[in-house]
Amino acid sequence: MAAEERTTLPVLDAPTLTAACKQAILEAKEAAKGFAAIPVADVTPDLLAKWDDSSIAVENVIGPVAILANVSPDKRVRDAGQDCLVQLSAF
Repeated sequence: MAAEERTTLPVLDAPTLTAACKQAILEAKEAAKGFAAIPVADVTPDLLAKWDDSSIAVENVIGPVAILANVSPDKRVRDAGQDCLVQLSAF
């Protein structure tokens, strides 16, 4: 039996965390703007799949950020994580 792969979280420094957060917010805003422009009558399962993909992309950033904001031994990382969570919650 092959060894199971373990899920790992990225260990980010403060500048990398901040950049990842800004990029995730930018991409989510662009996606939301595109979704909002589509008339309800034109919504298809493909659109819903794209919306889901956009949500997953945000969660792939916010999950590690939330953990690092609470457990990182580096105060700069914790502070950057908290700032990111506030920015994401405002979105």
